Amino acid sequence: MQVNLISEREITKVLKLLKEIRNKISEEEIKDPELEEMIKRVDTSYIERQLEEQLSTKPNSIAKEVVKPFTQVTQKVEKTILSDK
Repeated sequence: MQVNLISEREITKVLKLLKEIRNKISEEEIKDPELEEMIKRVDTSYIERQLEEQLSTKPNSIAKEVVKPFTQVTQKVEKTILSDK
């Protein structure tokens, strides 16, 4: 994640520099809404919070789903053993 954040900052800086070069070379101003959106600062703290929340809740629910069939089989085996006695 940290590497991605550093890459994001570097790419944004390069885009800003390219925009400045384009503006100096060009006689007229070129509007590029997509570029303007890319240059905006990304709220990384929001992304980090969402990731942490997903990682903290998902493993438990996945583990429960994996264990559930084993629990059901164990219960059936116990019933069968107890009914045979």
